[in-house]
Amino acid sequence: MPDELDTPKDLPSLGIVIFTSCWYTKFDRNMKALFQVMRRLVIYYENAQRNTSSVMPTDNDLFIVAEQQILCVRYTTTDPTDINEPLRLTLLIYLNLRMWRVQYFPFMEHVVENLRQSLDVPYSHLQSETPELLFWILVLASLASQGFKCHGWYLNRLIEMTEQLGLCEWEEARAVLGTFFYTDQASQKMVEKDLWNEVL
Repeated sequence: MPDELDTPKDLPSLGIVIFTSCWYTKFDRNMKALFQVMRRLVIYYENAQRNTSSVMPTDNDLFIVAEQQILCVRYTTTDPTDINEPLRLTLLIYLNLRMWRVQYFPFMEHVVENLRQSLDVPYSHLQSETPELLFWILVLASLASQGFKCHGWYLNRLIEMTEQLGLCEWEEARAVLGTFFYTDQASQKMVEKDLWNEVL
């Protein structure tokens, strides 16, 4: 019987673009650590979803500690190539949206608004130098911002990035997302479909 803690065979590309890109080397060391921790948590979460007998009562503590680490780090800079803060907030969104599924909690509005503000300076850099990464950020933020004032801002930019990357079908978009942190979740399929219909 295979080890339940092994990476599921359908997740070999999880985060591969992040960890093999030249821009990863420019991350702050804390940001690198956060991405490594998040990858392990996503893999663990996927294992727990598939092997519920392996779940322990204290497993949720891992996610609480990770969120605390994300909240304790903050970046402020005027360098248009510094993308640490938008990525920190995107990891926070991923944790709450895709793992805990607290999309409509009021605090999420503050997170997506802070992310929008943090994108002001590095947006052009992300768009030209790392368009797939920006696409991943915008998809997560668009999902998380539904029902909030800034949703239109994210949606308009997501439409632009979809056109820039030449993505016509959700399957194509999903393939791009899968090289970052993004896994299929049955409970999110309708939400994803609705968002993609908005984009198209």
